[in-house]
Amino acid sequence: MDNSSALWAFAVTSAGVIYYALRVATKQSITSAINFVADKQLEQLKSELTTRIECIRHEYQLTQLKTSLFFEHQRTTFAEILAQIADVKEEWFNSGWEEYVGITAPVPQKQYKKLLNTYYKNQLFLDGDCLAAVELILDALRKSFPRDDGSGNMLPQDCDAAYERLEYLHPRIIEIFQEKLGFTTSGQAKKEMALFGAILLLNSFSFRDIDLLDKDTLQLTARYRPAEVVAKAEENRYKVVEKLKEFQAYLRSGRSGVGCYAVTDISRYLAILEAIGSREN
Repeated sequence: MDNSSALWAFAVTSAGVIYYALRVATKQSITSAINFVADKQLEQLKSELTTRIECIRHEYQLTQLKTSLFFEHQRTTFAEILAQIADVKEEWFNSGWEEYVGITAPVPQKQYKKLLNTYYKNQLFLDGDCLAAVELILDALRKSFPRDDGSGNMLPQDCDAAYERLEYLHPRIIEIFQEKLGFTTSGQAKKEMALFGAILLLNSFSFRDIDLLDKDTLQLTARYRPAEVVAKAEENRYKVVEKLKEFQAYLRSGRSGVGCYAVTDISRYLAILEAIGSREN
């Protein structure tokens, strides 16, 4: 091989080596640059993720704290209301009971007002089921108060019947509160309470252009026992629900000519009875 050929071969080989070296160096430089950018982005993502996790953890802890505080206040409210209902029963029995006659005096005003104030103060911590139950208790107590006949004369009421209604509702509101705290899942007391309130409500109103009692199917006698009322309502439960819906639509249409508190009660009873119907179907 002559000198020119040798030089050419050396030049080609050198060029190849240099190209390869440059290629490797460029590849390494690009890889390093990519790794650097990736590392920076990864660090940024890690930082953002850590910050987000801390925010979520803080929100969760705050929610847990609020839930815990609400639950604790709700338990305190339940206990306070139940204790005062028991106190009302005891004081009413002690002051109004007569042998062979039963309860002859209205509920003591002091105990009634104390329970009423506790209820108003803690309504925020009671859901629709609990509100309906307490309202029925208070209505039972109010049934013992003398009634104005429209001319200023105060007529005494059947206090024994009012007390009997309270006795029926008392163990059921206890079970409803227990259900809210997770101690029972029966739902029986809530159903009986809703049926009792619903059929009483339908019997409390009379309008010319709507039949709330389905041609007397749901009509109650003058002196009824609460258990008998609930049995009648249970036997005609689907008719009770149907009439509640008709009454609700009637009141909302404005045809009754009066603003009526019953709309709220109807909504509460329907929510309970329709939920029970859905579970049974």
